[in-house]
Amino acid sequence: MNSSGVIHPELQLRHLRVELFRRDIAIVILDDPDKSANVLTVGLQDDLERCLDFLQSRTELTGVILTSAKPKIFVAGADLNGIVQTLDWPDERIMEFCFRGQRLYNRFREGNFVSVAAIRGACVGGGMELALACDFRVGTADSMTFYGMPEVKLGLIPGWAGTVRLPRTIGLEAALDLVCSGRTVSNQEALALNLIQTNTAVENILAEAVAIADMSFASNDFLANRVNDQNPVTPLPTSPDDLEAVWLKRILANSEIHPVAPSQVAKHMIRSAGWSFTDACDSEARTMAEVYGSPASRGLLNNFFLAEHNRKRPGFVDLKTPATKIETVGLVGLGVMGQAILNQCKGKAVQLIGWDSSADATRIATQHAESDANVWIAIEMDELSKCSLVIEAVVERLDVKLELLRSISKLVAIDSIIATNTSTIPLRKLSGVIENPSRFCGVHFCHPTLMNLVEVVRGESTTDATISSAVQWIRQLGKSTVVVRDAPGFVVNRILAALLDSAMRLYVAGHSIAEIDLALRKFGFMGGPLEMIDLIGIDTTTLAGQSLLTSSISQVSRLPLLPRLLRSGRLGRKNLSGFYRYDEPTGPAIIDPAVDEILAVYRELPGESLGPKAIENRILAAMLIAASAVLEEGTAADPRDIDICTIQGLSFPAYKGGLLFWADEQQPDSLASAIHWNCQAHPEIELSKPIRDWVAGTGRFNQ
Repeated sequence: MNSSGVIHPELQLRHLRVELFRRDIAIVILDDPDKSANVLTVGLQDDLERCLDFLQSRTELTGVILTSAKPKIFVAGADLNGIVQTLDWPDERIMEFCFRGQRLYNRFREGNFVSVAAIRGACVGGGMELALACDFRVGTADSMTFYGMPEVKLGLIPGWAGTVRLPRTIGLEAALDLVCSGRTVSNQEALALNLIQTNTAVENILAEAVAIADMSFASNDFLANRVNDQNPVTPLPTSPDDLEAVWLKRILANSEIHPVAPSQVAKHMIRSAGWSFTDACDSEARTMAEVYGSPASRGLLNNFFLAEHNRKRPGFVDLKTPATKIETVGLVGLGVMGQAILNQCKGKAVQLIGWDSSADATRIATQHAESDANVWIAIEMDELSKCSLVIEAVVERLDVKLELLRSISKLVAIDSIIATNTSTIPLRKLSGVIENPSRFCGVHFCHPTLMNLVEVVRGESTTDATISSAVQWIRQLGKSTVVVRDAPGFVVNRILAALLDSAMRLYVAGHSIAEIDLALRKFGFMGGPLEMIDLIGIDTTTLAGQSLLTSSISQVSRLPLLPRLLRSGRLGRKNLSGFYRYDEPTGPAIIDPAVDEILAVYRELPGESLGPKAIENRILAAMLIAASAVLEEGTAADPRDIDICTIQGLSFPAYKGGLLFWADEQQPDSLASAIHWNCQAHPEIELSKPIRDWVAGTGRFNQ
């Protein structure tokens, strides 16, 4: 069922068009000609204003259907590029920004016609608020259609009456859940919540929306709904204070989202639930002003744009290069890292064959693979001969990797891609044993169980086709990737080595394990530096450090702490004792006084006394020195790639926007003494031009 044409030839709008379904039913079709998605820019809002002026002047209209010409997205939300340009606005201007959107959306419930949103595709953020402003909502019953208000994930809140209408539509508790988590819901859950009135097939959505408009206009029930819309939420919680305490506890327990925006919006929604619609909208605007432009919102918005940048330009690769479809992957090495990679492949539409020379590793991997028909463990290495990609994931030793890569090169076809999961060894030291090294690359999974990043490493001979194929396969796993140039430690482990070195030197200087780790945890990292070593493995960390030292990389620890712990039989979490002790491999870290006794000979006691901020600064300064060197050397294509690596590969807090973005937000003199301390410890360091310019206040890392 289609509309019959343009309703009024004089209504020429750029971002939408109005067509006539029947004489009394108008169809408003959102269709930004410059974008693949409808975004609520100022231009689109201006067009909506003019459109509503026109519609409300047509007395014959009984229904207005709001829909989108974009097949995958109803409305994506607000214009984030525009928001970034306005983060320094004063509170009054931010509130007026909210009031303008509230007034505009309210008009969908002020006309003498029934308004129905016919939703196909993503309906999120400001788009969800727009749909809520209509009298009714109809959605398509397909996987592309989903709903949500993810603003808190950007350090913001819904500001166009979304926090006011949603509780009146689905109830206060359900609305708090959606707004404070930022999660999206499927069409089935949206129907169960009464967020939409019905689900239907794509080809029927317009007819369904018209039928609802006709029925409601005939019964006048849309007018009664509008009256209810202005009333307080019912039922109200018996104790708003108790409800607020419950939600603040839940929000603080959700470590994935910075708590400021969800905490503020929860307080507003609970407080204003008993108020009139107008007063609640005023409260929403004031709450938006409280979070708008906060450090968390700036960092989270930058993190969003990092993802957009990475999707289009993930480093040193041209995504237009044709990629080989990788159907069968071979994985050689089924130890801790190999098993973690195998687990990432389970449930994905790709066949994986794993092999290990160790009978124990083979037995354990076979048990783990039994539940997935696409993953199996080979008895003989020859079974990998037909794989289009083979990854080696064995111990971080040059001699072992060379021998294995030589065997793989002889086993597989001359055009099969061969990849190494090395974390520190430059590809140039490995590529000599590969026949046709143009198909050789690095795929460094950064702790695949906890981190989402895979560094793809381009060697001197690696072709664009090899890199493009590897990137597409990694994305198929649901991982993000940054393509970097060959260098010792690449990006992630070059910066990680500096982080761990500074932490161990702080320990030698007399600071406790708990003090050092707590400082970085409070900053927002997933774990402290010494916890990281235990997680990686003291043996693995030691081998990686030795590899970097052979490449003459500065900021690599030469302290004897790790070798001493190894001699004491401490490997980290894998054997329940490292810098901490553990009751089980995944259990909490427990302070172990025995460590200080084992390492006492190397420590300066009582040593210097630094507060958490100074400890934090020394570690971050070490990371910044290494990151700026990586930038100057050209190992990463863009400062944003380094920020992605620190967030998704090192757990740098996303709400701080990445290491270099965070540094650009700081006053350089706040880190000057910490930089000097690191340079004293490593006299061979030559500060790169980017960090010298930043310290002098004459340059930024992200230009």
